[in-house]
Amino acid sequence: MRSNQIRPTPIMRVVLVVISVLTSISLQLKDGIGAQDGDFTAGIFGRELPADAPTKYREDYLLAPSSISPDKKLALIYPKEGDEFPTQPESGTADNYLVTLDPFRILGALPVAYFENINHKGLSVNWAKDSSAAVIVNQGKWSPRCVIAFELEEGQIVHQRELSQAVSDFLHVDYDKCAPDDFMEIALSGSWKLNAKNQVVVKCVSDSNGKGIPRKKSWRARFEGLWSVAEEKWLQQKVTPVFCRTYRVSDLPR
Repeated sequence: MRSNQIRPTPIMRVVLVVISVLTSISLQLKDGIGAQDGDFTAGIFGRELPADAPTKYREDYLLAPSSISPDKKLALIYPKEGDEFPTQPESGTADNYLVTLDPFRILGALPVAYFENINHKGLSVNWAKDSSAAVIVNQGKWSPRCVIAFELEEGQIVHQRELSQAVSDFLHVDYDKCAPDDFMEIALSGSWKLNAKNQVVVKCVSDSNGKGIPRKKSWRARFEGLWSVAEEKWLQQKVTPVFCRTYRVSDLPR
């Protein structure tokens, strides 16, 4: 009696071997290269901390790749979940840290108030070319939540100051003179950059009518300033009124 079992031919054996090899490679790609991608979190900015970081930081904190200093030795870390920390991150408490990367070490706390799940997230770090100073901006929807400038001396954070509140105070004098219609938020946008002398060059525009609502009395002004990080003082500050009148379509930012 003839058997119904199909015996593999040499060609079939080759095909089976090829399929087996391709399947093996596919699994290796998923378990190997894919695992390397797992070192980066799903967040826009966050990356897992180095392996030598203490467990309590590795579990709860992320590293901001964009914050790594030009000499590759320093970076900013921040919490994954802001509402789980008793310091209440958005209140300006010091829950972000400046760290060294090799080896990992906490240099000090910075009241940047940034965390991974924050609404309207935006984080930028502008370093001096020699990594001796930096200015960090935690950008909110309408204005910075905070702008922190500092220097480093012998591995210590020094001359640390928050700048955005002072800029808002300078602008508010002209705002009060205008007395525009009241809006929930006053917009403040612009740049905060370090120059070669470790001075923060500030160029901002503030707008009482950030949503561009027509037929409302509105105000806009520019601020230009120069902050000396080492001296902890303003070297220059200038507020230039742009308009104080009923908002027009032509006033919308271009």
